[in-house]
Amino acid sequence: MTCSATTLLVGGTTGALVRVDLSAPVVAVGPAALDLGSIPVNQARSATFAITNLGAGALEWHLENVPGYVTVTPQTGTGNGAVTVRVEGDSLSKGPYQSLLKVVTNGGDQVVTLRFNIAAAASVRIVLTVGKLVAMVGGGTVMLDAAPYIDKASGRTMVPIRAIVEALGGSVTWKAASRNIMIQLGTTSIVLRIGAMSATVDGVAKPLTVPVTILGGRTMVPVRFVAENLGCTVGWNALARTVTITRQG
Repeated sequence: MTCSATTLLVGGTTGALVRVDLSAPVVAVGPAALDLGSIPVNQARSATFAITNLGAGALEWHLENVPGYVTVTPQTGTGNGAVTVRVEGDSLSKGPYQSLLKVVTNGGDQVVTLRFNIAAAASVRIVLTVGKLVAMVGGGTVMLDAAPYIDKASGRTMVPIRAIVEALGGSVTWKAASRNIMIQLGTTSIVLRIGAMSATVDGVAKPLTVPVTILGGRTMVPVRFVAENLGCTVGWNALARTVTITRQG
């Protein structure tokens, strides 16, 4: 690959050169393939790919060929962006799936391959470590957008909740106007508000020992309160400084 002024020359395996004009928008997408692995029917999985403008000018893009069983957020955008692809197992039959998601832009089109397999219902076991960005989910790993920490005043472990709820098969919605976090898992609904000392579970108010807070631009919630009200068991290992969340299949 050679870059000169506003021209990019890319060499292929056959020796042919492709000339790209960088004075206009030029799209790059990565990774080109998302493998969500095995998804039990009672769970959900998500992954993210990046859209990058290698050229000049405003890149405009949108997603096409998105099957109904896939949720893509956002579906349109301008400039560089991160797109989250989510699959919920409970709406699908068991077996392998593959989709080609088309990224259509004014700087060329790209395709992202999505693969996964729907498996039988299974228990969910999540292990989080204080100060670590990597969580263990089943036999795999999930990257958190912030590291869990222990609130000094209450001694409660605070975590970024989205990746945890999604690993359990639920969803998280942020309401900026009201500063509310809405969590949905099956028929259970939890609403938390930034700074509040109570939350509602299925419409019933319950007290919190520590309020939901924003730290470094990330919303952090007390993990035990949320996990137990979603029907999970929670274990704490003081020596390893790990929290284990288990939900039966």
